[in-house]
Amino acid sequence: MTFLLAIDTGDDHDHDPRNRYETSALALGLLRDAMQGFGMLTGDQLLLPSCSRPALYYPTPSDRPGHAAGGIPIDKLTRSGGQFITADEIAAALAAYGAAPEPVRAIAEDEASGPYSWPSWIAFLRRGADHAGIRLS
Repeated sequence: MTFLLAIDTGDDHDHDPRNRYETSALALGLLRDAMQGFGMLTGDQLLLPSCSRPALYYPTPSDRPGHAAGGIPIDKLTRSGGQFITADEIAAALAAYGAAPEPVRAIAEDEASGPYSWPSWIAFLRRGADHAGIRLS
């Protein structure tokens, strides 16, 4: 199964490849694992078993003093069919990621040691936060 995520730019004829992210169900599962470890997801996270090697773990938002909970609802990244991730949800997820210590983020962003496609995924999320959000199909 393949998932296609597209940034909502307001232009139905947008063909910029940076505004599209195509991934397999397994690869999206790996990204979800890492996002869960960084506290970037909300909702019932126990429904999804880990897809792979142990994900990077950084304490969840409730464990971080002064950090408000928020992020992308996990159910929006588990099924296709027009799910829409808002710019606010993406911004909250990126804030949770940004709260992790720099050495932990450096490991995640290293292509050799980090989660599958993490640098390109984070770049895609940042672009989505700068627009209206991301649609999953």
